[in-house]
Amino acid sequence: MSSQILFRSKKTSKDTFWNSQTYIKQRGSSWSHLRLYNNMDDIRDIAWNKIKPEWISVRVRENNGDFNIISYWWETDYDEFFIHNPNISRKNTIQKYRTLLSKNAKLGGHTYHEYVGTKGLWNIIQKQPKNNLIFICNLWEITDEIKLLAFHNDVIYLDLYHPFEKNPNDNILFSWQIVHLEKYRKAYQEYIDNLKKRIHQIHGSYVSISTEDDLVKILNIFFKKRYTSNG
Repeated sequence: MSSQILFRSKKTSKDTFWNSQTYIKQRGSSWSHLRLYNNMDDIRDIAWNKIKPEWISVRVRENNGDFNIISYWWETDYDEFFIHNPNISRKNTIQKYRTLLSKNAKLGGHTYHEYVGTKGLWNIIQKQPKNNLIFICNLWEITDEIKLLAFHNDVIYLDLYHPFEKNPNDNILFSWQIVHLEKYRKAYQEYIDNLKKRIHQIHGSYVSISTEDDLVKILNIFFKKRYTSNG
């Protein structure tokens, strides 16, 4: 398994519905070097003439049309839930994921900017970025400002949840009232369905990830699917 996030962005300039002039290139046409194959690689990049009994090599493409990376992290009181278990609390997971994204962006040679909270979102909107890969984590409302960001950038929404949120095993005490388990599950699923629909409408990408998941693994699976379908 790869220990590094292999960021891949997508092109939007030829989207006839949006008529956007934004274009983010990916999957360069020239090669830089060889490295060992891992199961996140595209088999089309295997250097068949370099195969040896003890290893398989893949060609690493040069970055063709580099892009900057932006991450935005919404903050809520609910991030404090499950703080008694630091390994899977949302607050601590967000801190870990922020570090991972920053580190991997720099490893990939991308300029990286991070924003947090209401003020951070306002700063991104005011800068009016273009041709960036933008990660947005747990913003509850996909507003027209986010729609504009997605028009000029490649927006990926990270839906970070604690396992209990998605599948609680008992009735829930919320605002000092007991919420029936099945009623909660139905409401939660409706929220997720509406969120996915809204993100699809603005031509963004949706990635669901648990606080127990490996961010590198989840994103590499996502980018590999994008790579093979758009490459």
